Amino acid sequence: MPPKCKPNNAAGKLAAIQRLLNEARHPDVVKAYLKRHGLSVTSDVLQGHWRCPYYDEGGKLVGTFPAVLAPILGPDGSLQSVQRIYCAELDPRKKILPPVDTIAGGAVRLFEPGDALGVSEGVENALAAHQLFNIPVWSAFSAYGIEAFEPPPGVAGLHVYADNDANYAGQAAAYALARRLSRRGVPVEVHVPPEVGADWLDVLNEQGR
Repeated sequence: MPPKCKPNNAAGKLAAIQRLLNEARHPDVVKAYLKRHGLSVTSDVLQGHWRCPYYDEGGKLVGTFPAVLAPILGPDGSLQSVQRIYCAELDPRKKILPPVDTIAGGAVRLFEPGDALGVSEGVENALAAHQLFNIPVWSAFSAYGIEAFEPPPGVAGLHVYADNDANYAGQAAAYALARRLSRRGVPVEVHVPPEVGADWLDVLNEQGR
């Protein structure tokens, strides 16, 4: 692709992301989804879409379904993409729109950061960790996202709320992030649920039971 086409492509991607977010005007979708997952906290950045289009891997429209939209910002704070969390029996149930540039290092910034900041994989896990530990937690949306995560300037300490994966993927990503940031002098604490296969949403719901 010629270099002169790249800005137009990026502009088109950003326009598609903004258009989808502008259509999301149903906070009841977010409230119902989080309640079903045992969460009593939410975030103002999450938006509810009543009829969000779902396309298969070949680009064919499968249908429209309620979805929670989670904007993904890059390390510089720019809007890069949006994660769609569909409230329906779909596989995969979570999809990310093509990024304007890259989502590497980015996150769903669920809360304003303080001196301490937490990061977790999924939006639900991040909200669960926030509910359990009362610190702002962002979602890096995947184990790869955790490993590549870049905290914003001014964060004095980072808490990584990792999944306890049987294949150690979540733990490995968390410790890779901790190792990278510790070289910069950023204190990092890694927290892993005690049960194999559990995440922090499981911990929250187990406490509730």
